[in-house]
Amino acid sequence: MEIVDQAAWDVGCHAQRLVGDYYTHMAALHVASDPRAANFAPPLRPGQQVPLLDVPRGDGTNHTFHFNHFLKLVRDPQLTGDFKKAWLASSLLTIGDALGTHNYFGHAPEAELIRHLRNGVAHKNRFAFHPSVIERRSGLLRHPAHNRRYTTVLTMREYTIDTHLQGTEVLFGYGGAAVLLDILTCLGWHLTRTGTGFAPGTA
Repeated sequence: MEIVDQAAWDVGCHAQRLVGDYYTHMAALHVASDPRAANFAPPLRPGQQVPLLDVPRGDGTNHTFHFNHFLKLVRDPQLTGDFKKAWLASSLLTIGDALGTHNYFGHAPEAELIRHLRNGVAHKNRFAFHPSVIERRSGLLRHPAHNRRYTTVLTMREYTIDTHLQGTEVLFGYGGAAVLLDILTCLGWHLTRTGTGFAPGTA
């Protein structure tokens, strides 16, 4: 396999890695939410009644917390939802910035999907289309944002973003984890294929 576009390959692999990272994130939450997870608490320190864990500051001091108390909080649905939302938002920011560095790879529709999701989570989790990305005559986005080219080969539904979504909620109004994983999968497929010389939209 010859890589003909290293940037497309690298960002495509990044997108694919984020999908795997989320699966790992969910697996870790699943294990942590089981009451038996307390069996893996760190050993008691001398003079302590409960297991403790540290968060190093970098200057030799630590934040120290009661391991079992905070582990139990993982079973709180609100906290679990916060964890999921934080991961998804962080992923959109990092992959969106990587795409922006490369001008969204010719404004590929798959990259434009991420662009607008990323900008939305950065603006109070609401779609926020700047006038510069909107075509004045039609009122639609200058560059289409969809995954239409790969729905068949990747066996997924079509996702589209346009100006009718202005002001609406990104996470989880437009979609949650499964939607974002589909879009990241599609982006990764497109960019790694592009990076190895395949024509856009081909299987």
